[in-house]
Amino acid sequence: MRNYEGNPECGGDWMLVGEAGKHDGALWLVAKRKKPTNDTDWRMVKVSAVGRAPRKANYWLSWDGKRFARGKDIAIMASGRPKLLAAVHALFAAS
Repeated sequence: MRNYEGNPECGGDWMLVGEAGKHDGALWLVAKRKKPTNDTDWRMVKVSAVGRAPRKANYWLSWDGKRFARGKDIAIMASGRPKLLAAVHALFAAS
């Protein structure tokens, strides 16, 4: 199985939401854009491994303050790393 390098976003237009814990041997960080994308309430969210992770090391999600949008990466995370997705949900439920 191939490993990929995570690329956490933690500066500039991005703010760290928190750590989503260790999954598949990697620590995962969650960051979101400080400002919404365009003229909507949706903000980009990036879930990234610190270092290398098998299969996929970066996920791109969208959050409107209440829920995550249905998209390709959230579906991939739900099927491949459901515990990581639950940890990401918990971070946003607490904020």
